[in-house]
Amino acid sequence: MNHSNTQQLLDAVKETTEWLDENAATATAEDFEEQKEKLSNVAYPITSKLYSGGAPGGDDEEPDTHDEL
Repeated sequence: MNHSNTQQLLDAVKETTEWLDENAATATAEDFEEQKEKLSNVAYPITSKLYSGGAPGGDDEEPDTHDEL
């Protein structure tokens, strides 16, 4: 994950955490769902790149080195 993605994800988590601190006691289920959706919209594209081989070592197969037997 590059620095920009990391910072973007951290900022989104911080924003959500601050919202929770201020609104958790009075928020409705819809409010929580909206915040979850906002965070998911930032996190999903970043994490999906990691799991789809966008990161080093993603989908590369490791060579079979146990053929000596």
